[in-house]
Amino acid sequence: MTVKVNIIYFVLYPDGMLLGLRIGLLVNRRDLLCAVGRALYGPQFQTELARRLVVNERTMRRWVAGESVPETEVFDDLLALVDDQVVVLTELRDALVTRQGQERGAP
Repeated sequence: MTVKVNIIYFVLYPDGMLLGLRIGLLVNRRDLLCAVGRALYGPQFQTELARRLVVNERTMRRWVAGESVPETEVFDDLLALVDDQVVVLTELRDALVTRQGQERGAP
């Protein structure tokens, strides 16, 4: 099964891994799981993502290795994790914009 990703972003991790998702790129479940894991928790995402999804680390390693496939429900949980981070990051961005505006407007 493939999933259509409708975002654009590139991240270069210290280990040299380049994550690049373009509009319309079709990725399989494993690739999408890994992309979300790296985006949320960095290149060593497996332990933290397993904890957040409440799955065994061995299960996560099998998914990442392509030895088994996560169920569709896992992606519901991934979406919730992403949505949570979007809210946090949006609030932080708004705070930064406000602070920058205040500093630039100060005499």
